[in-house]
Amino acid sequence: MLTALYTGMRRGELLGLRWRAVDLADGVIEIQSSKSGKRRRVPLRPEVVEALHGLRRVASGDFVFAKADGLPLGSINTAFQGAVKRAGIRRIRFHDLRHTAASWMAQRGADLLQIKDVLGHATITTTQRYAHLVKRNAEQAVACMPGLDEQETATRSGLQPARGSSNGGRFVGPSTYVFRSVWQ
Repeated sequence: MLTALYTGMRRGELLGLRWRAVDLADGVIEIQSSKSGKRRRVPLRPEVVEALHGLRRVASGDFVFAKADGLPLGSINTAFQGAVKRAGIRRIRFHDLRHTAASWMAQRGADLLQIKDVLGHATITTTQRYAHLVKRNAEQAVACMPGLDEQETATRSGLQPARGSSNGGRFVGPSTYVFRSVWQ
């Protein structure tokens, strides 16, 4: 469950996951073919890398999540529902772990394109269900931008006075936009 919760991977992706797709040194899983038909890289949190290291030491086959004989698990419903019951959680589906991962990413500042890439959505439309969580972060992002009269803040953010006198005192930042300043 830890891997599902911290990667947002689909149940089928987890059940079919083979060790050759897991790079514990770089902390990434390479999914060769997902529901969207595309390859993707899923970064791993340190907790997941540690758990997978432990699992790798006792693994007997090619599949990451396997039976004792090394064959892939056919279903995880019984084990999942048992874990849910022991945790005292009611009415949760395995797929809710994927939603939780996406919600956590959005609440911690990931933008919708980043979430889309991690989850492997084919289009941004599917990812937009988490947009309400990202909007809160948008206000914080805008608040971080310097005001045009804040020379020190503007300089720290990479805005520099453009060279030459033909620009009318505008500032050129790392993008192609030119900002007019009140600096004289």
